[in-house]
Amino acid sequence: AGFSADANLLAFVSPTYDRRTWKRYRGGNAPNIWVYDFKANKSDNITKDWEGPDEWPMFHGRTVYYCSDRNGKTANLWAYDLDKKTHRQVTQFTDYDVKWPSVGSDAIVFENGGWLYTLDLPSEKQTRLSVLVPDDKPATRREFRSVADWMRGMDLSPGAKRAVIEARGDLFTVPAEKGDVRNLTNTPGTRERAPVWSPDGKWIAYWSDASGEYQLYVTGADGKLPARQVTKDQNTYPYALVWSPDSKKLAWSDKTGRLYWVDAAGSKSTQIDHDPNAELHEYTWSPDSRWIAYAKHTGAGFNVLHLYSIATGKSTAVTDGMSDDFSPSFDPEGRYLYFVSRRTFSPEFGGFELNMHFSATDKLYAMTLRDSLASPVSPESDEEAVAAKGDDDEKPAKGENSSKADKNMKAAKDEGSRIDLAGLSQRVVELPVAAGRYPGIVGVKGKLIFLAQDGPADEDGNAAVSVRYYDLEKREDKTILEGIDGVAGVSKDGDKLLYTQGDIVGIADVAEGKKAGDGKLDVDGMMAWVDPRAEWLQMYNEAWRLERDFYYDP
Repeated sequence: AGFSADANLLAFVSPTYDRRTWKRYRGGNAPNIWVYDFKANKSDNITKDWEGPDEWPMFHGRTVYYCSDRNGKTANLWAYDLDKKTHRQVTQFTDYDVKWPSVGSDAIVFENGGWLYTLDLPSEKQTRLSVLVPDDKPATRREFRSVADWMRGMDLSPGAKRAVIEARGDLFTVPAEKGDVRNLTNTPGTRERAPVWSPDGKWIAYWSDASGEYQLYVTGADGKLPARQVTKDQNTYPYALVWSPDSKKLAWSDKTGRLYWVDAAGSKSTQIDHDPNAELHEYTWSPDSRWIAYAKHTGAGFNVLHLYSIATGKSTAVTDGMSDDFSPSFDPEGRYLYFVSRRTFSPEFGGFELNMHFSATDKLYAMTLRDSLASPVSPESDEEAVAAKGDDDEKPAKGENSSKADKNMKAAKDEGSRIDLAGLSQRVVELPVAAGRYPGIVGVKGKLIFLAQDGPADEDGNAAVSVRYYDLEKREDKTILEGIDGVAGVSKDGDKLLYTQGDIVGIADVAEGKKAGDGKLDVDGMMAWVDPRAEWLQMYNEAWRLERDFYYDP
């Protein structure tokens, strides 16, 4: 609103839409400018001739200046003569809108395209101002500081001795107990993210935008070997990296819905599949590093599990799409493929309205990979143990070399890595765990570690979770931790896990009755050089890439 010089008139707008992010609004809430006469107790709508928004009324004499896009394109300053009752355009900007105008005794000041302008009154001569604010610019100075408040991606070393953590674009390894915190990258103007530790403990793979696009890099986990760029052909936003158990290959997906794998010593990536319906976020390697299991969406919104053979380059659907099957994970001994499936339909009425709720839909399932293997939930029977044969019974006969034994060992190894695709979907069993909400699982030796959603998710889709395990031998499940944010990694032997809860990052034993805070890591030692100017350029470039890659229309 704005008063006339004699305070007898008040020009006002209601409502205001000027802080909205859209342009050229023509709806019923487009604001008009009214002039209220205090003496006559009467209001007059002076912009009713235009269906779009009119804003920022300002008096100068008998003229009301205001901001409007009534030329159909760009918002400019306009003037309304109270006596002649006519409108005329004052400024002629075509690239950017006139914003935030304010009137003084003899001029209007406004912003356009990042510049300040003055409009002299009554001549209406326009002048662009050059503003210089002397400053020591303390916010631009490099500073060595803790970056623990900017932790993102992380993973656990195979022996649970250290964790690798992404913090403010650098990668650090933090000891579980003893030793120093190491900054592996030290690159203020580059962002490294999504680190993963190789199963053999030697390498850490991650994404870096040092080349201008996110590419895959591998560096020595001890910080002694320089980083090496693996891919050169990535041109969109990539997601989580997953090492193969032999520490020779990596798999990942990207924003386009494609799934890839690459030899860590090479550079040419191989496309596994493309999901035209959604992004691929769930993929895992078989223990022999010959297969990749992944979940792919159907047009109906369900997930179907697929197995991809590295040897043949072919992918096979192993579930039928009649249920939502997701989060595949191999048994490390190569016997089963575990997964979560929404096959439980137990509707409940709401407490205040007659709506059906399906809150506990998920159960854990195991798929037997070879037709010669018994089900993990086959009937149990107590039997007496038969005395074992002596060692001599297993030795080669006199004069027989060890080649036969070697062949037998190789045959057993080959048998252990075989997957019988025929009839695979028929060899699915339900594990004896009550239905619930299970966001993810990971198979370890003798156990299945899984997350359980504790309650309803918030408006952003986040919910507190518990981490539990199912014991294959005892056929029972136990709770390890409650009320945490998530699990970021599991040790190679499955005895320890890396969890997060608020600003706590900890390593906990896979055992019953642990609590948040157990095994808390000291992350305060994550110190890095923060160079604001270098960071600003990286942030600008990344924002541009995100707009390019995530815009809804290709």
